Amino acid sequence: MRNYSERARISYNLHVPPKTLLLGVGNPILSDDQAGLLVAELVKVILEGKGEMLPKWLSIETAERGGLEFTERLSGFERAIIVDTLKTDGERIGQTYELTEDDFEKTEHLTSYHGINFFTAVELGRRLGLKMPSEIKVFAIEISENQIISEQIHPEVMRAVKELSKRLVLMLLRDTLELVPDSHE
Repeated sequence: MRNYSERARISYNLHVPPKTLLLGVGNPILSDDQAGLLVAELVKVILEGKGEMLPKWLSIETAERGGLEFTERLSGFERAIIVDTLKTDGERIGQTYELTEDDFEKTEHLTSYHGINFFTAVELGRRLGLKMPSEIKVFAIEISENQIISEQIHPEVMRAVKELSKRLVLMLLRDTLELVPDSHE
């Protein structure tokens, strides 16, 4: 008689997540604008732990420029997780948003600060025949300041950096541990 762990091994296989790029975007010397960079760095530190390597399906990078650079950076990935900042009128500093393509028309930072609209860069890559991600998630942190040269970051933005980093680590770990039914069952 087989035990439960043997049946589980027979019935399920570990899911290999799609080739994923986590890209933190920002400027390290423009105050709160560095938040996207910090999230990417923190996620990498947490996942690497004590000398462990990132899974082969995951790349974590930072970008200090945007626009057409996104086309090249995203090429070859199946999924992209982008972390950036935005500044709107009257919103709460440190608020984190998950954005869709439709939201980009409403945000100053993600559409104009880095050059061209992020999704325009992705569409350009597709039209050029490049393999671009079919799944794109954009997380943005509401900031207070992105025009003053300073390495200081607003405390609420830093709080959001830590919270979003934890959220992304859990999301990526959950992807790794997802079980899929065996096709033979």
